[in-house]
Amino acid sequence: MTVCVRESSLRELGVDVHLWTHIGPPCPGRAPVAVRPSVQWLLPAAAKPREVHVGSETTPAASAGRPPHHGPDGVREADRHSMRLASVVLNVHNLEKAVSFYRELLGLEESADTSTAALLVGADGSQLYLRSLSEHADHPAGGIGVRCVFWTAPSLAELRRCEQVLKDRHAHIATNEADGFAWVEGRDPSGVAVAVSYPGPDQVARSRIISRVYAL
Repeated sequence: MTVCVRESSLRELGVDVHLWTHIGPPCPGRAPVAVRPSVQWLLPAAAKPREVHVGSETTPAASAGRPPHHGPDGVREADRHSMRLASVVLNVHNLEKAVSFYRELLGLEESADTSTAALLVGADGSQLYLRSLSEHADHPAGGIGVRCVFWTAPSLAELRRCEQVLKDRHAHIATNEADGFAWVEGRDPSGVAVAVSYPGPDQVARSRIISRVYAL
């Protein structure tokens, strides 16, 4: 089977024709560049999706973008379900105060509770478990464990609302900006650090470790 594509057309798309494999018999009247369907991802990201006609069949053009990355087991990362953070379990001093704080700051809804724990859920499915300990339970600084949880606001206006909530509760620590995103820091009623940022890492990649991480 041969799929014939004009070399000039590929060059217009910025494709290095040397990357393509020549297979099958030549097309009448021209020197073909035959494309194996399995390597169609070599089209550049700027190329618009097209259809490739193979005999009587029509198949979608290759997905634009980077070549697929394969894991150590040979499975394409694009075919693997991506991991994401689903839940955080947080020990607090006073359950009622903690529930009130996180509901107002993050817009979470309480979906379940007991006398010593509560489950708060976000619109995106994220979950925050709050578990109450003694009012005198230790919260060692600099110890092993999670130091701070960063949340992402859906908009700049929502980030500013979170900043005001922290200030109104006398829990605001700092407002910072670096590398194209901003974040506000505060402390919950138990003294646990919490931060809200915008834009999120899905919009602005975090390419370095910000110095503020060492001060949380």
